[in-house]
Amino acid sequence: MNNSQTKYVVIVDPFSSGALLAPYFTDSGYSCIAVLSREIPELFKGSFRPEDFSATHLMKEYVKLLGTLKAYKPVAILPGSELGVELADLLAQEFLLSGNDPELSSARRDKYLMQQTIADFGIRSIKQTHAATAEQVSAWRDQQEIGYPIVIKPIASAGTDSVHLCYDDEDVAAALADIVGVSNVLSETNTAALIQEFVEGDEYIVDAVSCDGRHFTTNVCRYKKTKHNKSFTYLESEFFDPNKDEFAELVAYNNLVLDALKINFGPSHSEIILTESGPVLVEVGARLNGGNAPQLVSEVATVNPLKLVVASYTSADTFAELTAAPQQFNANAMMKFLTIEDAGEVERIEGLCEIETLASCKRLLSFVNVGDHVTPTRSFVNCPGWAILINSDPQQFYADVKAVEQINAAAIFRTREVQL
Repeated sequence: MNNSQTKYVVIVDPFSSGALLAPYFTDSGYSCIAVLSREIPELFKGSFRPEDFSATHLMKEYVKLLGTLKAYKPVAILPGSELGVELADLLAQEFLLSGNDPELSSARRDKYLMQQTIADFGIRSIKQTHAATAEQVSAWRDQQEIGYPIVIKPIASAGTDSVHLCYDDEDVAAALADIVGVSNVLSETNTAALIQEFVEGDEYIVDAVSCDGRHFTTNVCRYKKTKHNKSFTYLESEFFDPNKDEFAELVAYNNLVLDALKINFGPSHSEIILTESGPVLVEVGARLNGGNAPQLVSEVATVNPLKLVVASYTSADTFAELTAAPQQFNANAMMKFLTIEDAGEVERIEGLCEIETLASCKRLLSFVNVGDHVTPTRSFVNCPGWAILINSDPQQFYADVKAVEQINAAAIFRTREVQL
């Protein structure tokens, strides 16, 4: 299993973008071990790559897992996805390795505790409560003098799962029925819902990698989204050099958030609304940004976030060398999300080849096939696909962005109603 020549790294729940990590550790001379904190949720089964690991261990009993891992003498333990955050923190502490304080692990996953923690730290936060009944929501609104709309979503989930924009009491009841007592996309049962004031402004992602409390921002993303009935549909995420003057306030605010939540090692990505009076956190994940985002940044920027994650856990000196100069972008970059408007059975798919021929299209991912039953796109969970657009020519880049919009508007995924 282990020998003096092999250095092992443990990645807990290496799903979604976390699946990108093992090859980078391998390239740096480490052998990777996958630990599954539970059976793999359906959402992530397709992203797990067991062939990238020397071994895979499913945790059934914590003490037995510890005994198994001791044989490897791991040099680093880190989370690969949202599900693995708490277990990775705990294991890293057990082995006296670089990691984030387990005392705040729950605040790095539970969005209610997250907001409470940054508020206690003196950082602007969103007014909120957690509730399981409409009566509790009503009492909170009266106490806080908060009108509609409000946002209701799971306390701990991912992929904009079950986010509801509520305009009246009827919406509140429907949102709670959709969330409380229901299993979320991470296969965890929601015992309550998070209730928040609605905050107006542009929405951003700030991605960073930390090493021993030093934070390096790898990129800023700006979302374009549209309100659709009582939810949001995300249309695009455009990536930017984080050192632009317009992002200075966002980056400074995010660094304070990371300090408050004691995210001292590894990757993070924060969703932040920039209001008229300044930035306010929506939520932060103590893990890589999802999907293709880290890989995209590695293609257009001088500092590769995936290489930086390896260094953050294995070599402070290498981390310092990689971050000695500011991040720089050499091209325009965007994830353009495809959408489905009508529920039903997919009977025809058109336009994907046309998108692939665009000069800026580097990759096109489609998750839907003819014959699939689909619902309207209202979250990243049921997004049917996306196009990765990269181009150093701004004129060509934005022309191709517009072309994708026009192709998508013509209904790439044509559906027909099915009588059940």
